[in-house]
Amino acid sequence: MAGWTTLFHNAGFAQEAVVHYDFNPCMRTLAAVRQRAGRGHSPGVADRVDPDSYMARDDRAQSRLSNVAKQTYWGLMRVAGAADRRIDPLLARRTCAFPRPVHAGMTFVRT
Repeated sequence: MAGWTTLFHNAGFAQEAVVHYDFNPCMRTLAAVRQRAGRGHSPGVADRVDPDSYMARDDRAQSRLSNVAKQTYWGLMRVAGAADRRIDPLLARRTCAFPRPVHAGMTFVRT
């Protein structure tokens, strides 16, 4: 944030206000869960090194499972988006003390 403040100051603006807010908390949480769940799993990479590991495999069952997981994830993202549409306006109107600022809205005026 200091970098943005300096950049605007050098362009002839002064900071008037800063508001910290958490934008789309439900969608960001769901995306983080998906990212953590996917760590360490690389579909298609052989777990062992032997001649059989290089043979073609029938991945149709894995593909179906992957499609179901994707459809479930995007369905949950739609639900999270609907929740965020109700939560975001409340968060934008409040100045909450977040443990770690997620986003900041800054207002500058021309000096």
